[in-house]
Amino acid sequence: MSNSARVSVVIVNYKGVEDTLEAIAGLMELGEYPEQLEIIVVDNASEDGSFERLESYQPRVLVVPSKKNLGFAGGCNLGASHASGEILAFLNSDARPEKN
Repeated sequence: MSNSARVSVVIVNYKGVEDTLEAIAGLMELGEYPEQLEIIVVDNASEDGSFERLESYQPRVLVVPSKKNLGFAGGCNLGASHASGEILAFLNSDARPEKN
């Protein structure tokens, strides 16, 4: 087990589940943080089946539904309110983390 601090990463999804799933996969490939990484995805009322697809990643990913589109900042705030990590990070759904 690594001595790294627990990191909570918040991703906001709005009708972009394919990008979001790729971002999640990229985070899961980060070998340094297997137990210390908390992935939180806020579904910003996508209403396109995104929430149901994201739910299949639970319990590894905490999926937080929003009844209305809160915008990016509001979605980040909602996700942050569910975070338990010592470090909080935000990742755009179309971004990919670098292993290094």
